[in-house]
Amino acid sequence: MLDETVRIERHWTRVPRAVAMIALAVTAIVAASVAYLHSDLASAPRPVQPAALTNINQQISYDFVTTSLAWAVVVSTKHLPTTGQFWVLRTDDGARHWQRQLSGRTAYGALASLTIKFLDRTHGFVAVGPPNQIFRTVDGGAHWEVVVHPDAAFFQVTFADARHGWLVTTQTLPLNLYATTDAGTTWHQLPDPPVDTDSVGFRNPAEGWIGASGPEAPPHTYTSADGGRTWQRHDISQPPGGFPAETLGGVYIELLPGAGVQAFVQFQNGSQYGFTSFDGGDSWKYIPARPHANGYRGAVSYQDALHWWLLDGGSLYKSADAGQTWTQVVTQVLDGQYLPVVIDSKHAWAEVFLEQGWGLAVTADGGMRWKRVSVPLPDWEPWPIASSVARPQAT
Repeated sequence: MLDETVRIERHWTRVPRAVAMIALAVTAIVAASVAYLHSDLASAPRPVQPAALTNINQQISYDFVTTSLAWAVVVSTKHLPTTGQFWVLRTDDGARHWQRQLSGRTAYGALASLTIKFLDRTHGFVAVGPPNQIFRTVDGGAHWEVVVHPDAAFFQVTFADARHGWLVTTQTLPLNLYATTDAGTTWHQLPDPPVDTDSVGFRNPAEGWIGASGPEAPPHTYTSADGGRTWQRHDISQPPGGFPAETLGGVYIELLPGAGVQAFVQFQNGSQYGFTSFDGGDSWKYIPARPHANGYRGAVSYQDALHWWLLDGGSLYKSADAGQTWTQVVTQVLDGQYLPVVIDSKHAWAEVFLEQGWGLAVTADGGMRWKRVSVPLPDWEPWPIASSVARPQAT
């Protein structure tokens, strides 16, 4: 997964965890095989017919960079379990039109994992699989190249900026951690992270975070001040009334904009607790019950470290104190579950989950009104497609 923080999906046998319904990335369990890549921007970009909703044969992951600029990676599951296809697309007019920049082939034994992350308007990374493939661009997607990665069947990857990234293997213990300082051209192995790692995030080349779910109590995190070479443990304080006597499902961290971190402590009975820390994990502040408390993890978006948005129960709530209190901003019945991504105090994108599929919506007035926009739905193409991008072999 490409993001400031990534959740680790382990593939050895263990008790299943409660997983949020709205999770966007699904990790596949399959042996790696040969993949084919086809670049569509050796010539002009190809327009894609816009549509109101995705269909059941497609998964989409987005990265919203500005009020008008966004990228999407789409994976088709139409031909499971034998083969699949992915596309990378861009819009620069607020999702009125989408243009296809890259397409390739994947092999399936289950559903695909996919994610996309742009560090600015020009530098971006895409990860799809299985088999695991990483691509990068330095010109806004006009050209893409393959990133050679350490030889691991299952991994998650995150970048803090256009050059500094980390890759953690997820298949067996011990986990292995690698770092790059040249956008993935070369990787060097770091000391193994703690074995109870659940999620990894790096704010910058030095500051790293891990959410952990080891067998011992209490739930805890780790921090690094040297880019992942060493880690310091920080226990999370008990909420009012204490944690339930349930099996811990995981501790997942989200880096807040600029400074601070939010930690979600999740138990296998589905209960979850939120905490914030603004002093590097030395102290934690419990986040009280949220509006409706449904689908909270992942449904909150951060305007900045203190100002948060939550679309839930058909209404929009905002917090100005990092989730300690919430104000209902607008009461209206929204068509489905909205997952917002805030750009600024007035503008936001939102993925809309409906029974018929996924859609997109935008707001330009602080969430008072939302307008549905189009999603990219590239057509399935027959295979094989000849590769037009070199794929050097990992060493």
